[in-house]
Amino acid sequence: MRVNEDIGIIGRLWLRIESLVNKNSLSELNPFYCLGAIGVFFLWVILFSGLYLFIFYRISATEAYASVERITHVQWYLGGVMRSLHRYASDGLVAVMVIHGARHLALKRHANWRRVAWVSGVFVSVMVIAGGVFGYLMVWDERAKLIAVFSSKLLEEAPFFGIPIGLTFASAENLTDQFFYIALFIHFSSIVVIFMAVWIHLSRITKALITPPKEVIYCLAFLLLLASFIKPAVSDKAAELGHLVGNVSIDWFYMFLYPLMGYISPAWTIVAVVGAVFFVSVIPWVYRPRQNPTPSVARDNCTGCELCREDCPYAAIKMIERKDASGYPLLASVMPARCASCGICVGACEYSAINLSGLAEEALKAEIKAFSSELVAFEPGILVFLCKKSVDIKDKINEDGSIKGYASVRVVELPCIGMLQPAMVDMAIDSGVAGVLAVGCKMGDCSFRTGNSWLNQRLLMTRPPIVRRGIKRARIRTLWLSAVETKGFFDGLDKFARALSKGVKDG
Repeated sequence: MRVNEDIGIIGRLWLRIESLVNKNSLSELNPFYCLGAIGVFFLWVILFSGLYLFIFYRISATEAYASVERITHVQWYLGGVMRSLHRYASDGLVAVMVIHGARHLALKRHANWRRVAWVSGVFVSVMVIAGGVFGYLMVWDERAKLIAVFSSKLLEEAPFFGIPIGLTFASAENLTDQFFYIALFIHFSSIVVIFMAVWIHLSRITKALITPPKEVIYCLAFLLLLASFIKPAVSDKAAELGHLVGNVSIDWFYMFLYPLMGYISPAWTIVAVVGAVFFVSVIPWVYRPRQNPTPSVARDNCTGCELCREDCPYAAIKMIERKDASGYPLLASVMPARCASCGICVGACEYSAINLSGLAEEALKAEIKAFSSELVAFEPGILVFLCKKSVDIKDKINEDGSIKGYASVRVVELPCIGMLQPAMVDMAIDSGVAGVLAVGCKMGDCSFRTGNSWLNQRLLMTRPPIVRRGIKRARIRTLWLSAVETKGFFDGLDKFARALSKGVKDG
């Protein structure tokens, strides 16, 4: 098994940008690691600010614009701030969605077991844009009229509209209150549909992070308020039907499509939009990284303890009723379509009941014993358990598992550091190895979501299974690194070796 799957030039560049953020803050507070949760935070801001604005909004062709102006200027101390929060949280949501999707694509976290999340995420993005466009219509200023006129041209290309919708905006007599009721209904319905789609987006994720760290929330709230006071959201002049649309301000987060219609026809605009959405949606089937085979369950060894189901990051294990002579009521069962083949379930099982194809637990323990027997001759000998999604040192590892320039080190490769059983650590220490070094992804950014967190808790004896209590904690160390942090790995390895040599206790 390869030490590290190549994420490509773009992926490496992305990780280097994130590492710059980590240098100035704790990795757990890196906003790149909680983009989805930040998006949910923006959704809540949009919902509550929108409800407040609705209280004072007038659903009328003659009063819509005036009511928005009163909200913005008469009660600027709250209404105007709420409108600005609504606007900037909406823009922030679009920005976060784009970055979130680009990040998963760059780091190859979009395909196989993540297909449902990817496709539902595309749907969420479409609904956010649609809901935002209808929100702008409710203001009914010149910008809203521009949206209405261009949108009507698009809709008229659809075969199920038999009359020219654009006539609605030809004169004030054609515009009725019904238009604003429809816009309001779609705008409010979109947020409900978005939350339902987010639920689907997270349906195959256990213990999903939907709330950013409080420090990130405080920072986002401050930035939203700062933007609201420095550059409040305001309307253009009131829409005048029967006149050409003049110069208007454009919110590029939501109105990026309309300038395109100045160069191509509405029909081709529809083709371009539908084609783009379809292309992005099928990316997981076109650009698909290799996936390891699904693990198997050894029926005779399974006790139905449910630890594997509890620790699986993608809800890929279910417990089924067991009717045999074993005496155990439940049996673990793997759902292949959801399985990431990460091995975290192996790390949670103390009974050798789950095995990854090509990396069976028995063979893995045999490798640990073989390496441990070799390391006894060195002082200090260090056994490294390395996640293949973590630091990329494949060109530094020799055929015998040692690292170039480090004869007293052996490397055991794992698909995820969460696969490491505490019993394997016990085995290495009992065999005479001076120290065990577990190397996984950056804390807060495990490629399989929870592998590094679960292992850390097992080593701290706060999550079963745990390491044997008699083992000195100074003989075990962890490093949480991204694929590009090679220097951090060797610095950490050298520091650990020096500490073991001097007998320094490291709590």
